[in-house]
Amino acid sequence: AIRERGVASSVDEREVGSAAVAAPIFDIRGEVGACLSVSGPAHRFTREVMEQFERLVKEGAQAISEKLGYRP
Repeated sequence: AIRERGVASSVDEREVGSAAVAAPIFDIRGEVGACLSVSGPAHRFTREVMEQFERLVKEGAQAISEKLGYRP
């Protein structure tokens, strides 16, 4: 599911009370070299906020990947 969506999200999974969204940053070879993420208190990550962060993090990671020479 994460590979298809291009973004991972977690609320109260790794640490109770925390939430995070992350997307991979690919290098010119198509390998993951880093990730872009945002995290914070779970109570601030409403469904709407989570959807917005997922979109923004995914777009940001894609833009950085392209700057590094990645071409899907």
